[in-house]
Amino acid sequence: MNTNDLSKFGRHELDIAQKILYHYCNDKITQRFKDHFGSNVRLELNPSSGEVFLVDDNYNTAMIDGDTLDLFLFTPDEGREGFFDELVFVYDLMTQDDKEYLKSFDTEHVIEEGD
Repeated sequence: MNTNDLSKFGRHELDIAQKILYHYCNDKITQRFKDHFGSNVRLELNPSSGEVFLVDDNYNTAMIDGDTLDLFLFTPDEGREGFFDELVFVYDLMTQDDKEYLKSFDTEHVIEEGD
C-alpha cells in the first residue's frame, strides 16, 4: 500500500521527492500535466517498488520524465503503464478502449486521427 508518510521514505526516496517538488514548484511540467492533473496534490511512495510520485484526487500520477514532470499513465483495459511517449510505441497493439484513453492525453497530436 502506498504511503505519504515521509518518515517511511528512505534517503534515496527523499531525494526523488525533492526533485519532484522542485519541478512542480518551478513549472517544469508538461502541458499534459497542466491539462489533466487535479486538486489535492500529494507525494506518495510505493514501498514495494520504491517509486516516488505525485498523485491527485482522481488518482492521476506524475513522475519525472527526463527534465520535466509528466503524467505516468495506466491504460484502463490492459493495464499498460508508462509515459505517453513510451505508450505511443505500442499504440498499434492496444485495444480500442486503451487507444481512446491514450488519445485523450495527446496534447501534441502525435497520434494520427486515422489510427
